[in-house]
Amino acid sequence: MHDEQEPLEDWARRREERQNASKGKRRAVPLTEGPHRGQHVGPNAPRVIQEWNGTEWETVSLVSNLAEAKSLFHV
Repeated sequence: MHDEQEPLEDWARRREERQNASKGKRRAVPLTEGPHRGQHVGPNAPRVIQEWNGTEWETVSLVSNLAEAKSLFHV
């Protein structure tokens, strides 16, 4: 164990940075009825591409299926 204690402010800053880095900045939402399920459900369904603007998800594009959506995420 370390004898020195990290200041709480430093720990909180690092924690927030880790959390922000792990959050998705873009998502593909299927345009299907019912609750959203795994991405593999309805691979031929059109999808809305949304980006997180820091406050809410905003729509930026529409694609015709899962394969097209994946191509946007793995450029």
